[in-house]
Amino acid sequence: MAPMAYLRRVADEGHRYNGFNLLAGDFTRRELGWYGNRADAPPALLDAMPACTACPIAS
Repeated sequence: MAPMAYLRRVADEGHRYNGFNLLAGDFTRRELGWYGNRADAPPALLDAMPACTACPIAS
């Protein structure tokens, strides 16, 4: 299941739980999504995975 599809399902029932933030990602799709049940916002796709695989290690 794609991260956004999962987060939409969680959002449908999010009002039933105490406050939470949730990140869901799929590295093969290069997608990272966020949902928080206290925000007045639907699940959002984050642009947080562009160059993480090529970060050099400084010495």
